[in-house]
Amino acid sequence: MASASIYIQSKPYKDGTVPVFLRVIIDRKIHLKQICKPLAVNIDRKKKEVRKNERDYMRLNLLISRTLQEAKEYLIGCDIRKVTPDAQAFFGMAGGMDSIASQIEIRAKELYNAGQYRTCQKYEATGRKIRTLGVDAKIHDINTAWIRKLDAALITNGNNPNTRAKDMAVVSAVLTRLEVANHFERYRKPGNKTSKAKLSMEEFDRLQGVELSGREDIARDIFVFATLARGMRSFDILTLRSEAVHNGRLRYRASKTGKVIDMAISTQMHIIIDKYAGLSAFAYIFPVMNWPIDMMVNDKRRFLNRANSLSYGINTALKAVAIKAKIDKHITMHVARHTFAYLADQGGIPLGTIQQLLDHGKIGTTQVYVESLRKNDELDKAVEGLF
Repeated sequence: MASASIYIQSKPYKDGTVPVFLRVIIDRKIHLKQICKPLAVNIDRKKKEVRKNERDYMRLNLLISRTLQEAKEYLIGCDIRKVTPDAQAFFGMAGGMDSIASQIEIRAKELYNAGQYRTCQKYEATGRKIRTLGVDAKIHDINTAWIRKLDAALITNGNNPNTRAKDMAVVSAVLTRLEVANHFERYRKPGNKTSKAKLSMEEFDRLQGVELSGREDIARDIFVFATLARGMRSFDILTLRSEAVHNGRLRYRASKTGKVIDMAISTQMHIIIDKYAGLSAFAYIFPVMNWPIDMMVNDKRRFLNRANSLSYGINTALKAVAIKAKIDKHITMHVARHTFAYLADQGGIPLGTIQQLLDHGKIGTTQVYVESLRKNDELDKAVEGLF
């Protein structure tokens, strides 16, 4: 028989904090896995939850309940009678905090606390895969053979090359951060090199001029605004509030980097802002996000999932917009970012300036970005007039 429960250590640490564990009993043996960093003694031991006077109590209680629920669901599905290798991997018993999955989860929590919610989700997904696929390993046991094993497990799991490459990148980033041997340098990462979609100026003008209504009209306006606003990221534009507009300027904090972005509002941007003024019940510039901004503070993960769902809906509408505008390309909200970078490069803006406009941390990122966008144009020019 197997069971899972929450265990709160009775004796606090010297600093007054108390660790919270997931307790798993398999074959009458107890295994403990720490759920989060030790908490101040604001814990209801009877209810097994964090009291409201603890900072960030809602997120912590959600983490505790979700961890317990996932453990119970796993035990029901596996009917474990002994500590099998896959059970060890799932519950983190094999390597403890020394395992790669545990280190990925630690990094995910750091990213969450830093406000990098999308990146946090990516790390969490990779950590879950490594555990559920039974390929967790101690950090110092990771070598090229293990990387091949992980890749094979991901292929069996049905992950495409680009998804596998993203998972590999997460593992590689964690190993680099831990300053241990990184065997990814000798391993060819999977992934399909795809050209980045973007709109030419003629296509961008056509998109703005097509007659639309309803959700397609809003989706087009969001795409145009994002392009004009230096390729604004989708989460930022969905959560952009009217208070960000002041004295002809737009000022907001980028969700991915945490930097404050300050820019002049163009005439076209003003027209779009005025078009939707007062239509959002929660003072967003675009009447799409229908949850109050307080949700982002009190339940960030749920708010982010809602934003992802809305982005998917907008991308679906953009497919119809592209057809009506006679643009034979797969347009998504992120293509607005590509379009801005491409048009900025075509306009002769220096690479270093484009880096700042896109809010890239490294100029190498911008260089790869721009070169990928230039590629098809250069190939077309190479054969122009050949036949």
